[in-house]
Parts: sequence; C-alpha cells; structure tokens
Amino acid sequence: MRSPESPARPAAWRTNKQYILKTPLNNTAETANQTLNLYGLAYLSALGALFFNVQPVMIGAIAGGYGYDEVQLGNLVSAGLLLSFASLASSFFWITRVNRRYAVIAGGLVYAIAMTYAPMSESYNSMVVCFAIAGAGGGAMYAPILVGLAAQDNPTKAFSLSVTFMVITSGAISMVGPAWLVPAYGTQAMFYLLAVLTMTGVVLAPTITFAAPTYSLGGEDTAKGIHRFAWIGLAAFAVYFLGLNGTWAFLERAGNNIGLSPEESGVAVSLSLLLSAVGSFLAGYLEDRIDVRNALTISLGGMLLFASTLWFADGFVLFFAAILFFNTAWNFSLPFAMNSIAMADETGRYVAVIPAAQMLGAAMGPAVAAPLIISLGFTGMSLQLLSGCLISFVMFAVVSQRVSRLRGIPS
Repeated sequence: MRSPESPARPAAWRTNKQYILKTPLNNTAETANQTLNLYGLAYLSALGALFFNVQPVMIGAIAGGYGYDEVQLGNLVSAGLLLSFASLASSFFWITRVNRRYAVIAGGLVYAIAMTYAPMSESYNSMVVCFAIAGAGGGAMYAPILVGLAAQDNPTKAFSLSVTFMVITSGAISMVGPAWLVPAYGTQAMFYLLAVLTMTGVVLAPTITFAAPTYSLGGEDTAKGIHRFAWIGLAAFAVYFLGLNGTWAFLERAGNNIGLSPEESGVAVSLSLLLSAVGSFLAGYLEDRIDVRNALTISLGGMLLFASTLWFADGFVLFFAAILFFNTAWNFSLPFAMNSIAMADETGRYVAVIPAAQMLGAAMGPAVAAPLIISLGFTGMSLQLLSGCLISFVMFAVVSQRVSRLRGIPS
C-alpha cells in the first residue's frame, strides 16, 4: 500500500505538494513561505517536547545540584508529567476552540517563567510547583504545533522533519549540559537554557501559521467510522511507548551490567541519540517510496538488531551500536505512525493528544520492565520492547490500511 501522498493519489492529494528535505517543486514566494513555515513548526515542536525529552539530563543535574534523594526526584518528575499529560489530554476538547497561535505563545511563556523561577526556589515544594506549572505550559504549547504539522500537504514528511529537530536539539543539550554547562555555570544554567530556548519559540510563534487540516471525511457516519481507527492508533502509541520506555529507562543499567561506568553509558546514550537523527531524516526521504507496512517492518528489524547486539555486547563499542540501532529505528518509525492518525483526523483533535498517549505508555513501561529484568535479566527488557513494537506496528498498519479504504484512497 502506498502512502497517502504518493504520486498515484488523486490530483486533490497532490495540490501544492512540497517535498521537504528535497528541492521544492517550484521557486515561488508562496512555496518559500510554506517551507519556512514548516521549518518553523518543526523547530517549535522541538521546543514543545523539551520538557519530556531532556528530563533525564535535568533530573541528573538537579540531583547533583540540590541533593534531592530518589523519592524526591521521582515526585518532581511525576508532578511535571502529570500536569503535562493533563494539558495534552485536555487539548482534545479545547484545540478546536482556541486561537492556536495564542495557545503556543501562552504555553511557552508559562513554561519559560516556571523554568526561570525554579532555580530560585527556596524549598523543595516550590520546585515541585514550578515543575508542575512547566509541564502544563509545555503541553499547552506542544498540542497546537502538532495540529499545524498534521495540516501540511505531506504530514509524514512534516513529522519526519519535526522528529529530526527534536532529536538534534535534545541530543545537543544532553551532551553539552552535563559535560560543560553545569560544571561551568551550575545547575541553574540548565533551567535558564531551557527558558531562553522556549522564549525564542514564543518570539517566533506570531510569524507561524498553525492551520488545521482542511479535508473532509465525508458524511457523519463515515467520519465516526474513521475516528474509531484514530482511537486505535492512539492505543497503538500507548503500547509502543510501553515497550520503548521499558528499554529507555534502563539503558544505563544495561551498560552497567556489562561493566561500563555511568559516564561511559551516558556518552553512549547521548551520542547515539544525536546520530539517530538519520532515522527520521530517512523517513522523510523514503516516505514516497515505501508504504507504512514496509516502514514499520524496517523499524522492527532495527529493534531486532538492537536486541541481538545488546545480547553480545561486552564493551562500549557494541553497547553504543546497540543503542544507535534502537534510537534510529525509533525515530524512523515515528513519522509513519503519526501520519496513520493524521489520516483519520480532519479536526486535529486526535493528533493533538498523541503525546498524551505516548506518555501514558511510557509511564507504564519501566513498571512492567523491572520485574522482567529481575526474572530474565536484560533479555526480559528486550522481549518487552519487541512485543510492544510488534503489537503496535500491526495496529498502525491496520489503521492506515482501513482508513485509506474508507476514504477511498487507492492502495
């Protein structure tokens, strides 16, 4: 089955289509504006996802700078994630009722102010409140950006560019923060860096168009039938991230298990995260050449390479290679999986809550993986990952195929 933007689609699907990561189809001012708008959305998406993506680095910096114990750190993370989840999940109800540009600006301001005030906190409780407020602001900022990406002429390529920006941004912060910024300027520098970056997004937002999808799903009965598959796609994201975060949360421990120091494991994770941007780049490049089923099969193959390489890893090189396979396969799959929901969502409401579904699965992942690791070692962690990938990938493929059929898109 071809992707919904492939050249075999009806003419309506190809109108003003722009192939990002390639040369645009024409050189008009309108095309240039569309391209700049797309890159602006991708940059903003990286900022909107910062709260989740750099959290391990932030927690490590806070632990060293403030001396909080594991329980306090856990509560700090939970407060931020809980409010971020609530903000994102609630967007299903408000995303079509508000000015999305204003929502991005307001959410970004709330996040930046909370991050600025957090290092000035005089008590642990104040820090928890700042994290909770930052989580809510980050969620409110992120949801409208996803809707704007889904409204592009080619959502899969838009999502691939978004993931590429996310990976490069979070990977760079993960490498520079602990190694240089915190030792030179203290833990508070990490807070201020996130605040300043977010403010660049607030300044950029007024120049960006946060459009909603403009197509119709047909009659009410047809739309309801298609929306059911959007819910299945969201459930698939929860299953996928249950498997992914069961591995992501214990990668450092897996490195320690083969004799690596925390510093070596950290370098392997950070460097592989940065290099794995090639996965999302390839997703954008290959989108019109392979269908969803082939793309997800390739991703599953990457996860199998991760599991087998980790099994034989006895030092830094193989451990680094394993994590690179893991992150690259993850990033390659995301644009295709996200587009399967965008195909079933003419309002943007379902796309906006994708991160909430991801967070729900991610929250359960470590709790499921821990007893498996205890009983089966890190093989149990890999089995959870592969099971989550296989189940969710089948669900994504079914959603994409059935929605294409219901919408009358040729396969």
